[in-house]
Amino acid sequence: MVASAAVDQLFHPVDGPLTGCEFRLYLYDSDRDRLLPAIEPRPDPDGSQGWAVGQGVTGEAWRQEEYVFATGRECHDATFGLAPDQQHRYRDLTAVAAMPVTNHRGDVIAVLSGSSTDPTATLVTADGFEAHLTLAACASRILVDLLKWSADE
Repeated sequence: MVASAAVDQLFHPVDGPLTGCEFRLYLYDSDRDRLLPAIEPRPDPDGSQGWAVGQGVTGEAWRQEEYVFATGRECHDATFGLAPDQQHRYRDLTAVAAMPVTNHRGDVIAVLSGSSTDPTATLVTADGFEAHLTLAACASRILVDLLKWSADE
């Protein structure tokens, strides 16, 4: 129960520049050729379809191996290759950002995506970027050191 509360606190910040944002940690599944959620604040009742490489901000961050963000309509229009049903599903989002999670060698091992429906959210500001980067570093250590789902070498 303590681990669950810690993960909830980590991925659903209640103070600082990421307040009000929700985060999901995506891992690449080579069998499905998709990024699928490994840690999320609340599981999708319909089951997450994840993201294809290059699709959505999350898939684009994986493909480019760099931070990608969207604000306003770009969160839910065709800018990042969202299908019509996805555009409808994410219509309330005002900011989305995806940060590659890397091991010590610099290999991308996951993507940490944050989103908000609050138009005043600071997710995609300089302070939000720095906090997101720190959160991604924490996620890396969780994946490598604690869960042993990845390695640094």
